[in-house]
Amino acid sequence: MNFKEDKIAKIIRANKRLSREASRIEGIFRSIKEGIILTDAGGNILYANAAAKNILGFAEDGQILTLSKILPQIDSVELRLVCGGTASQREFEIAYPEHRFIKVFMTPVDGEKEEAAIIISDLTNERISARDKIESEKIASVLKLASGVAHELGNPINSISIHLQLALKTIAKMEQSPSLSRLKESVEICSKEVSRLDGIIKHFLKALRPARPDFAEINPLAPLAETLKFLQNELQDLNIKIEINTENSLPSILGDTNLLKQLYFNLIKNAMEAMDLGGIIKIGTSFDDNFVKISISDNGCGIDQDEITRIFEPYFTTKTDGHGLGMMIASEIVKSHGGSIGIDSRKDEGTTIMLSFPRKDKRIREIMAE
Repeated sequence: MNFKEDKIAKIIRANKRLSREASRIEGIFRSIKEGIILTDAGGNILYANAAAKNILGFAEDGQILTLSKILPQIDSVELRLVCGGTASQREFEIAYPEHRFIKVFMTPVDGEKEEAAIIISDLTNERISARDKIESEKIASVLKLASGVAHELGNPINSISIHLQLALKTIAKMEQSPSLSRLKESVEICSKEVSRLDGIIKHFLKALRPARPDFAEINPLAPLAETLKFLQNELQDLNIKIEINTENSLPSILGDTNLLKQLYFNLIKNAMEAMDLGGIIKIGTSFDDNFVKISISDNGCGIDQDEITRIFEPYFTTKTDGHGLGMMIASEIVKSHGGSIGIDSRKDEGTTIMLSFPRKDKRIREIMAE
């Protein structure tokens, strides 16, 4: 082998080594969960790993991609500063391709060319966990308050109720007169108000101390059918019709029949109270590989858009005589079943409640995984 051939062979071996190193580095970048983007000072994307494409929803199609198209929150001035040697870190909320919270760290790349490396971390699960933690702490603080309220008010309310009942019995034995009738009416009003206060406390404690679910394999529509049968006469009196559009055979779920009856009762009663002059409650079902979904819709008064986000908060109510705990109870019951609840409403058009429960086999896999 002459000198020229030997030199060519060395170059080929060096290229193979570089190719192997490049493949190894590319493999590492593909396995990293954080998105990595390399861009020049003009915003042209020179490299992006799979995680970055997934988080920001773009693909290399042969055209030159620019940072302004996929991350318009970063302006050209900031990018030039980074390429010039100034690192930067910011957090964004993006809507495409999915709603996410991301952290973007930008740092200059050492070298002759002005380039920047952008590292993107998905904070969505972290933010959701933090939000759930805040919600749990809020409920815990309300629970502590509830115990004190129940202790302080329970006994006096019971005492007042007993004495009002005795007063009514005494009035019934007295000679009737207009004044006595008015007194009786006042005592009856007081008695009803005391009963209402007692009911608020019981609902309050039930919302924050729900019974432990007694899971069994059930058809999720069975408790709903029993609830509708229980409310049948009241529905007829209010001229409210029930329309049911369900799959022929829904998958089973692991559910607590009594808790689900309470859930359906709360939701159906809400729908009934939203329709003063009669109407229609539509019930629909569907399912996929993971969840059984049930929707309950009414054509009642609906809810203002600025109130929907507060609908599951304790004490928040759109009713003049509501205690603001019904939807909170509903939410807690659904969560205890590993499901989710959503709401869509339009003022003067109606409201749809969407329930989603894990299929029995899916729920079992999740429990075993835990």
